[in-house]
Amino acid sequence: RIRKSYKKRVLKEWKEIPEVFMTPSEIETKVQMSEGEKAIFHSYYEKARYGNEPCTKEEMDIYLKIRS
Repeated sequence: RIRKSYKKRVLKEWKEIPEVFMTPSEIETKVQMSEGEKAIFHSYYEKARYGNEPCTKEEMDIYLKIRS
């Protein structure tokens, strides 16, 4: 759910599809939010994508507050 939400936020902010070779960090430079929010946004995305453990409900709630 976090990965889907991440993609929606990026596409909403950017209004175009990022190049396939771009990293999440490069993509996030185009998203309008504070540096603190970007750090949390990025860390939860990385955990959802690459982590061995799923994100908790609390992390998802925090993430959804940031991305909206």
